[in-house]
Order: sequence, then C-alpha cells, then structure tokens
Amino acid sequence: MGIDTARERVNQKLDTMQDELVRLMEGVINTPSPPGYEKAVCEFLAGWMNERGIAAHVQDIEPTRGNVVGRLTGTGGGKSVTFNAHMDTTFVGTEVDDLPIVGKVENIARPEARLENGLIYGLGAFNDKGPFACACIAALAIEQSGITLRGDVVLAGVGGEIGRGQIGHLDGPGTRGKGIGTYYLLHFGEWTDYAIVCEGSNWSVSWALPGAAYFRITTRGEATYAPFNEHGAGPPGEDPNAIVRSAHLILALEEWARDYERRSELDTPCGRMTPKVTIGAVDGGQPIKPNWRPALSHVYLDVRIPPNRTPLDVKREVTEVVRATGLSDEIEMFLARRGFIAEGAEPIADAVRAAHHDVFGTAPPPPHWNDLSQWNDLNIFAEHGIPVVKYGPAWPEGPFFPERMAIKDLLNAARVYAGVALRLCGVE
Repeated sequence: MGIDTARERVNQKLDTMQDELVRLMEGVINTPSPPGYEKAVCEFLAGWMNERGIAAHVQDIEPTRGNVVGRLTGTGGGKSVTFNAHMDTTFVGTEVDDLPIVGKVENIARPEARLENGLIYGLGAFNDKGPFACACIAALAIEQSGITLRGDVVLAGVGGEIGRGQIGHLDGPGTRGKGIGTYYLLHFGEWTDYAIVCEGSNWSVSWALPGAAYFRITTRGEATYAPFNEHGAGPPGEDPNAIVRSAHLILALEEWARDYERRSELDTPCGRMTPKVTIGAVDGGQPIKPNWRPALSHVYLDVRIPPNRTPLDVKREVTEVVRATGLSDEIEMFLARRGFIAEGAEPIADAVRAAHHDVFGTAPPPPHWNDLSQWNDLNIFAEHGIPVVKYGPAWPEGPFFPERMAIKDLLNAARVYAGVALRLCGVE
C-alpha cells in the first residue's frame, strides 16, 4: 500500500473520531495530574489504549508519578518514532498554589473539562494533555484503519516536565521537574529512531531550545522588633533590612538581565533564540509577623541558557554580578539543564512539514522567537542524540487565560501526527 492511500484511509477514519477525541480529552482533563502526581492519568491512558488494541503499560517513577508508554509494533524494516508529551499540568488548579502567579481567581484553570463554542476548557487542555490526546487518536486511527506499519510508533505520556526545582524545605515529587520523566523513559530502554515533542508550537517546526538554571540568592540583615527599627542611611549593602537589600539586588539583576538577553541571542537553523531571565519569586520575613525586621530574604531567578554555554558558566556570571553589588555572597544554583540544537533532525522535520502541508495546503509558519526560547523535553532527546522536533497546535484566539483548545485544531493535529507516523515508519 502506498503512503497516499494509507493517509486517505486514516484521514477518513479520523473524520469519524471527533466524539472519541472529545471523550478522551474529558477523561485526561478530569483526571488531575499536578506535578509529581501524574500516575493516575497515566493509568487512565494505559487502560484507554489497552482497551483499543494499543499495547500499553505504566512505568513507575515514584509512588505518585510515572510515565505511560503505548506502542504500535511494526513488522520491521521501517524507522521508529516516539510521540512525547508531558502529563504534569502547568498549574495545580487551586487558589493556594496558583493565585500568586496567575493573579485572579478567574484565571485559574481547574481539572474539570468544559465544552463551549467548539472549545474544550480545563487544566492541561493545551499544555500538554491535548496534544498527547491527538497523538493517541492518530495512532488509534492507524490501528483501526487496518494499516500495517513497518516501524514502531511509541506513545509516551511522561511525568516531570514542568519546570520545578527542589530547594530547602520545598521538596518531594512535586518539586522535581524539567525532564525527569523523559530521562526515565530513555534510561529504561524506550528509544526510537526519531521523536516528536507534541506541544503547542503555533504549528511551527523547531529543534533548538535553550537550557535553564534556577538560582536562589540570599540577602542578610539584622533582626529587630519594630519599635527599634532604624532605616539604613548608608549604601544599600549596609541596610539592616534583608528585604530592602533584596529590593536593591532585584534592580541590579534586572539591569544585568537586559544585557544578558541581548548578548545571549543565538541564530539557529530554526530561527533566532532569545534566552530570557526572570525574577520569579521573593521571600523574606513572616507575613503574619511584619512587626519584626527580617534578617533573611531570598530572590529566586530563572536564567535561560543558549546551547553554546553551560549552566556552570552562567552560574559564574550570576555570582560575579551579585557579588559586585555588595548585597550578597550567597548564590545557590538548584536546578540546571543544558540547551541543545538537535542533530540529524532534518528527516523528521521534513516529515512534519510534508504532513502539515497535506492537512493545511501550506508550509508550516516559521517559529516565533519565543517558541525557540522556552524549555521542554526536546532537550532531553537531543542530549541523548535522538533526532527530535517540536510541533503542535496553536493557542486559540483571545486572552491567555483560561487554558483551552479548539477541537478543530486538535483534529488537525491528529491528522498531522498520523501523517508523520506513516511517512517515517512506512507501510506494508
């Protein structure tokens, strides 16, 4: 059977599978999977696959987390491809966890699926359960169309992708992220010739990403009870209030960040990468006891790292910048991941471009610079030398919150993923 005939049969099948896709989306959204607690949704997906003839199992990582791995086994002689997406959600879905970041209660996505005007809402709908559901439906369409592949298709729904780092008293499975699940996937043998990270990309194809490092910078002062508080009159580095010192440090870091981002821009085969710097958290003192001047404060920093630099190199730069302020000499790097430009990615990039053209009649759009300045599990595959690209649907029009996906976009992504599998694996 030729590729064109196989693709036509699979697309005809996909035309009948919208209800199946929506039910799968409802199932994965309604099964909460905050970072560190992905096992339940992996078990749900393994059951869904096995019931439909796709052999699947759950890889245990920790008692509450795991990966789901499904496989369409080919006859041999074709290339194999992994469709990878993370099952941990960006947020948790509670006010306690999410409100400090998203700012408004109405911006909090909940693990509760809701259909409205052709959109499906709920935590994980876009990042990243929706794209994985598309890959699952694509594989099911191939299976139910009676297509026999030469190479294997692996469906890998992984835990531990969301960027969290354990520090101090903040520990446990929910604090360990940035590639944990995909490292585990590969460590225990689930290798293929190619991989595609199924994640929202505005339909663009890319294979380059920065790394990331997290830092905690500590400022110290002198504790005293409010009636005895004196405001610093000298240099910022001599201020007795640790929080005031942190405030001055933040201004210095912001100035450095602008220069770092300019110097770190990198032209890649996919476009220009602009690694960013974010001051993501500050803590100091006791919120219920502001009548004491605190002696301890922390600033937390995320620095994205171009592929031509290492985390240690960036740590030295951050240390030099902080020490030059005279405000702190305590800099701790508590998460570090390298960035990569994947090698040998052209064959899978070509397959995605061709499959995209089959569905949309046009070439994929070029990646926006911010698509090349994120972090995802593409870096883990690239680190292991597996040719990999990122490709996925676009964010629906409108505001950033709440999280949602257009059902028509999910179906189109499934069509593209199916086309990629047919082209890379080959058909009998």
